Amino acid sequence: MTLERLALVPSPGRDPAAVVGALLDGVDIVVLGPDLCREIPPSIAHRLSRRARNRSALLVAAGAWLGAEVRFRCKPGQWHGVGTGGHGFLARRDAVVHRDRRRVAAETAVPVHLPGPGGALAAPEAEPELERRPAMTVVAG
Repeated sequence: MTLERLALVPSPGRDPAAVVGALLDGVDIVVLGPDLCREIPPSIAHRLSRRARNRSALLVAAGAWLGAEVRFRCKPGQWHGVGTGGHGFLARRDAVVHRDRRRVAAETAVPVHLPGPGGALAAPEAEPELERRPAMTVVAG
């Protein structure tokens, strides 16, 4: 899939399911806004999900979507960059992204920096290990 074939559907008109279905026939990625996710009944949402799978398209719902294969939730974390007294620039926000997969019982949680270095999503760096020192030996008592 390439981003040149991305369609955002913020307001599809009177028959949103027909518009989404038509887009899934010719576009690799279709992104639905939260309002549209609420408008489409669950029975039609299941049909659109099936259509996306059959066409090898990606249907991204920015809201509740029954029957979704994968659901991502982001739990907010701590902001960094503000100095004392509440002054300064926000540098990044730590968050935890949770992924639930429909066919997998376990949930995955991944800590991330928003944004990371260079503005992209980044995993936090591992904490440096403390320098290990050799065990102490008593030489005189």
